[in-house]
Parts: sequence; structure tokens; C-alpha cells
Amino acid sequence: MTKKIGDRAANFKLYDSDSNLIELYKIKGKVILFFIPAPFSDVCTEEICKIDTNLNIYENSNAQIFSITTDGKFANEEFRKKHKINHPILSDYSHETIKDYDVVFNNFAFIEGYTVATRSVFIINEDKKIEWLWISKSPLEMPDFEEISKVLSI
Repeated sequence: MTKKIGDRAANFKLYDSDSNLIELYKIKGKVILFFIPAPFSDVCTEEICKIDTNLNIYENSNAQIFSITTDGKFANEEFRKKHKINHPILSDYSHETIKDYDVVFNNFAFIEGYTVATRSVFIINEDKKIEWLWISKSPLEMPDFEEISKVLSI
């Protein structure tokens, strides 16, 4: 079911690249989820690096930041090391979280059976309700980072 502003965010339990189990409902405060289709691609690399560049803005708004990919923990770990990423990248290798948030992208890059996350952003408030969301219409489209900052400053 398509998520909309005001909906309760779906809980998840996902591992980060350091093998820490992250559960949404146990996190206090705001959370920003960035769903990333293919981390080692040029567009996704640019996005994740831009997220990292903006970490201080997000953290000053008392928000915790997570990128979520369908890649495994080891691929996410290698990506973080290679690009010196400072925020957690979570692994949704089972695709359950992308299903729960209705951001499934089937046949990515025209490859039959290759399922990834649709590039999207969810800001979740302290009550675990969706405060703001953006879902791309194209895998080449980047989120509006200025808009995200504005939403956080309200």
C-alpha cells in the first residue's frame, strides 16, 4: 500500500555494515531514511556522498540518518570504506522493508528479476509517523536536499 504523509512508518530490523541491528521503533527522535537503488553506480554514489556532506544539518535537527539498499552487508561495508561514508548504510537484502514502504523497483536497469529500492526519502517524526516523503520517478533523479533541510527546520 502506498505510504503517505501522516501514515505510521513501518518498523524494520536491518543490519548495518558493522553488523549492528537497527530497529526503527527503538530509535528516539526523528529519522531520515534514504532508499538507494545501486550504491556503486554514479548517481547513487553522488547521492550517498551528498547525504554525508549534509550530516551536520540533519544531526543539528536531532535526526538520525540511514541509507537503505538491497545490497548485502559486505557490499555496503566496502562502499562505506571506499567513499569514507560516516552514516550507517542498512541492508534490506530480503526486500521486506522496500515492500513495506512501497518503494520496490523491479527489473532495474532492464535486468529481468533484479529488484532494488526506488530512490526515495522518508522523514519520520518522533511518533514514527511519516512527516515528509519523496519518491523519484526516475532512477537518475536526485532528492531535493534543500527541501529536506527546509522540512527539518520547521
